[in-house]
Amino acid sequence: MKKILEVEELQEIVAHLAREVESRTRHPIHVHAIMNGAFMFAADFIRQYDGKIAEVSFPLVCRGYSNGQIHLPRLVKATAPYIDRHKLRTHVVLDAVVEEGLTLEHYVNYFPKILRPRVIVVALVQKGTKQLPASWLIGRKFDSAGFLYGYGMGPWRDWPAIYEREEAKPE
Repeated sequence: MKKILEVEELQEIVAHLAREVESRTRHPIHVHAIMNGAFMFAADFIRQYDGKIAEVSFPLVCRGYSNGQIHLPRLVKATAPYIDRHKLRTHVVLDAVVEEGLTLEHYVNYFPKILRPRVIVVALVQKGTKQLPASWLIGRKFDSAGFLYGYGMGPWRDWPAIYEREEAKPE
């Protein structure tokens, strides 16, 4: 494994993303941390964000790998926001790593169309070269096929930095 992001770099990226979200909204935010691998990123983002945070949720979006195949994302528990309850909030959807953007797109599509202009998508790291929507905030891009671990992701969740295992997907 090789270290691709040090702790200090991660903190700088998170602080920059939090400031960027602050600059895009005047309303309280509802943070949606996608998948359990984003919990460290979400915690650090919340600490860095100076605006008002109205709510934090961890939607159960499931995605996985087996037999060399990637399973398409699915929402395990319906946690889609309701218009009446959230109309004055900006929704910030956080994910630690984005590759194709399928998981984030899948979750954003659960928002009623009237709320979608109030959704800000933020990813700490993008892996690969896929062109993602220009409005998405991406902290750092890597042209890599390796699998990322550390900082809340994978079996080495307690490692403070992000590491890359150079073979493609785990079996």
